[in-house]
Amino acid sequence: MLFFFILTIVSLDQLSKLWALKLSAPILIWTERFSIQTVFNYGAAFSLPFKNWFLISVALFFFLAIFWQRKSLAKQPKIIKIATSTIIGGAIGNLIDRLRFGYVIDFISLKPFPIFNLADTALTIGAMIILFYIIFHYEHRNKSQ
Repeated sequence: MLFFFILTIVSLDQLSKLWALKLSAPILIWTERFSIQTVFNYGAAFSLPFKNWFLISVALFFFLAIFWQRKSLAKQPKIIKIATSTIIGGAIGNLIDRLRFGYVIDFISLKPFPIFNLADTALTIGAMIILFYIIFHYEHRNKSQ
């Protein structure tokens, strides 16, 4: 099931980026606050200036760490497994772009945030789920002791 989840995220991300590449002009959805416009992100999150080889290395190190911890991950609650799969799917989506093009295709403009894509959304949601789980799990665990 988790492999299917990862594959779905990667597929939706890559299909949406192919669609974004075909846009000839930005699409205004709700004034300038929400629009679709294709940009090429050569850096990291928020267009921070990192070299492509460094970002690819970080992603590969992340995948290696997940693989190395797979037995520990298997013992985690289902929500953590799903969140981790979401993060992996998003990371793979952006890694594919970096390997194919040397940059990441971003296209969702939601002011005041930087322009992002579906892979970025998956990464953020997965990280937030894990963060909330840790906060509330430990809070609940500490109250019960």
